[in-house]
Amino acid sequence: MRAVCAVLAALIAHLGSGLAPLVPGVLPQLLKNHFVSIKAISIISNSTVLALMAAAPSQPAHDIIVAHCRDSHHQTRRGSVECLTQQLRSDATEPTGAAALQHALEKLGPLFGALKAVTADADAAVRTASGKCFWALHAQRPNESGDFMAKLDPAQQKMLKRCQPK
Repeated sequence: MRAVCAVLAALIAHLGSGLAPLVPGVLPQLLKNHFVSIKAISIISNSTVLALMAAAPSQPAHDIIVAHCRDSHHQTRRGSVECLTQQLRSDATEPTGAAALQHALEKLGPLFGALKAVTADADAAVRTASGKCFWALHAQRPNESGDFMAKLDPAQQKMLKRCQPK
């Protein structure tokens, strides 16, 4: 796996956003590697996912990330939410950052659906990651985020308030 991730890192360096068509093909397996108990595999997979999504964002890749927020493994859910947070915090003044934000904000319905699921997750690390993701989204779309938060259960609202940046 390290060799594959090293090749992907080299491709990112040389192709940048030109790698976007390949990303949806490799993303599902890299996300699944989050729950591998061998840290060398899970950590390198996580950093490769983040690098791919930062360098070559696309709507199909974003949709895969959102879908994996409902994975059966909490490590995969956490990694997916962290990736969404990275997308939402992208620098809109740079071309890849603007593309990442566009893809993240284009379909708010599935994004809010995924956030609703992970804010009620059984795993505390996933819930914390979802809180950070929510506030990153709130910074981009405060009205829609406020409406979303108002529809959540009181316990989920409280958790999100605890995660609010100071």
